[in-house]
Amino acid sequence: MALALLSFVLLSSTALTADAFRTGQLATARLQVASVAEEQLEALRSFRDNNDWNTFSTGVDAFPAGFHMVLQSGASTQWVPSGGAMTTSTSGSTLTVPTSTVEISSTTRVLDQLCGFDFTLIYSFVEPGDVASNRATGTIETRLADLKYDPLPGHALCP
Repeated sequence: MALALLSFVLLSSTALTADAFRTGQLATARLQVASVAEEQLEALRSFRDNNDWNTFSTGVDAFPAGFHMVLQSGASTQWVPSGGAMTTSTSGSTLTVPTSTVEISSTTRVLDQLCGFDFTLIYSFVEPGDVASNRATGTIETRLADLKYDPLPGHALCP
């Protein structure tokens, strides 16, 4: 009887420890991917701030299916949009969680693009030890406006 009780206690504590370890891994992975997602939005904001509005809108409109930001070096170092989702195999990627992706998209109507864009960033990854069809996902939404927008007389303000 004592042996059975001891076995039960040891197995229960082992299962509890394994579950706590898995929860810790998941939290670490989520934090790492969310951090890269925030970095991507800051890079997008930097792209807006370092270019005129026409260059900014042309850059993000070039990738209607989604994009991520890459650090371009050369005559000047600056962030620029690049088509598709960022993954761990993307050149220059700061993602460290296997199976993770980060992608920015915009569904702003062309008429509203005169003064601002609404962006949705979706990040996802497969939880450690889970199946590929069960992805953990998160979404961040933001609006970037033309800081120099000046509506013509009689035109509406930025919506």
